[in-house]
Amino acid sequence: MVEEPVVQAPAESSGDGKHTEDQPVEELHYAQRSITVIQDPRLLPVDKSVPMAAFSSYMYPDRRRQLKQEATSTGDSMQDIIDVALSEYFEQRYGKHET
Repeated sequence: MVEEPVVQAPAESSGDGKHTEDQPVEELHYAQRSITVIQDPRLLPVDKSVPMAAFSSYMYPDRRRQLKQEATSTGDSMQDIIDVALSEYFEQRYGKHET
């Protein structure tokens, strides 16, 4: 009795001709995707190594008086008070960021 040769089924192709036997089709599709990760700046730590940039912001006069009084009583600058307040706000709202 003569044994018939074993014929393997053709490998699946992703249609782009780049399939190899040692790399499954699913991995090829995943490798071809272009993934863009956009980081939300509210979730990132503040880079304090760069100098502060001057910009104008609007504030209610009463809020400015509160800020000036807080700066006078604590000895901190108004900018430092705003920076701490924003840091606490974002930490409370979004949680402590991973560094």
